[in-house]
Amino acid sequence: MKPEELRSWLFERKNVGMRPGLTRVRSMLQKLGNPEREFDSILVAGTNGKGSVTASLDSCLMAGGYSSARFTSPHLQRVTERFVINGQEASFDHLAQVLAELRDEADRLRASFFEITTAAAFRLFADAKVDFGVIEVGLGGRLDATNVVEPVLSVITEIGLDHTGTLGETLAEIAKEKAGILRSGVPAVTSARGQALREIKCSAARLGTPLLTLDEASISHQNLGWSGLKIGIEGWGKTISVQSPAVGTHQVRNQALAIAAGWAINLPNESLKRGIKNSVWQGRLERFLYRGREVVLDGAHNPAAARIVSRELTKLLPAGYTLLLGITKGKDALGVLKPLCKNANHLVLTEAVSGPKGMPVSELKALCPESDSVIDPVQALGAAIEQTPTGGALVIAGSLYLVGVLREIVMTDTVKSKNRV
Repeated sequence: MKPEELRSWLFERKNVGMRPGLTRVRSMLQKLGNPEREFDSILVAGTNGKGSVTASLDSCLMAGGYSSARFTSPHLQRVTERFVINGQEASFDHLAQVLAELRDEADRLRASFFEITTAAAFRLFADAKVDFGVIEVGLGGRLDATNVVEPVLSVITEIGLDHTGTLGETLAEIAKEKAGILRSGVPAVTSARGQALREIKCSAARLGTPLLTLDEASISHQNLGWSGLKIGIEGWGKTISVQSPAVGTHQVRNQALAIAAGWAINLPNESLKRGIKNSVWQGRLERFLYRGREVVLDGAHNPAAARIVSRELTKLLPAGYTLLLGITKGKDALGVLKPLCKNANHLVLTEAVSGPKGMPVSELKALCPESDSVIDPVQALGAAIEQTPTGGALVIAGSLYLVGVLREIVMTDTVKSKNRV
């Protein structure tokens, strides 16, 4: 098959329903010669912040002289964003070669898009002969496709209420699923708190997992606004001060967790400083200048993330902003809407993604009747720009899918006019 035919085939697999379990991905990996055994894996699970932690830890490993790759999801604009090897996206031609090898087995198994891309990632990483693969868990942990690896380190970020229909209705239930990535005798680090942390500690004790918790360290920070953060950490007999381009005080614990993970695998401070400073993670409080307006993109899609982003936007955009929001089905729409609307001067609702996965605009508008609504996201962007005065701010949030679609438009215009803020 030609590469474009394989691309179409892969995206058709998005119609395959989610079926938790490891059997299908194990079968595909066996077909590929078990590439997951050819590099050291680090698993990163959690509700919020796992992408940021994955990117930062990957950057620190490269700064330490290691060949490193990362697997993240979802992508914003290109499927190859999911596979980054030594700081560069994998080529689609290479991905297509792996997909061609997988296709018959994946069809036989009725494997999902995520299961296929997980198996493909491990083959891409093995082909590149990387030392480390930093692997972001997709959903939960215990039964996630990524959990086929035997990690040298497990990382669990903050735990919140998300995917409750699949993972459980309480923080403790969700944390127990996330703790499924822990292994006996394999070190782990976590930034979880409260009842989620208690559950992770119980799982670690039961398994015999050496566990570092971020609450054991002393963390200080200076918020530099759009310029990022200065962070100081003292714990486990070590001390470090770093500067991060990550925006928002919620990123303090994410970057601190990446540093703790680096310490757990004996990365020196110099590598951690350089890695954190060079780390980039797109679509999270990311700022552009577009048509004379300041446009901020953030993929916040659950109540915890929405509250965090709302708090940061109050400081970063004190004059308020127009909010363009779309949400996928199954999310707590009201829990996302309420905090993000607090400082919004105007609200425009749209569909984050077309088809069955997108929450219809009519459902969103029923929660906020005074809002404007435009079904098509691109047309909604135009409407939101009209609502935003020149020199004002527009925030696009509620879904990484929505951010991905509109980021391409905003970024293309920005590159043409060299107006990156």
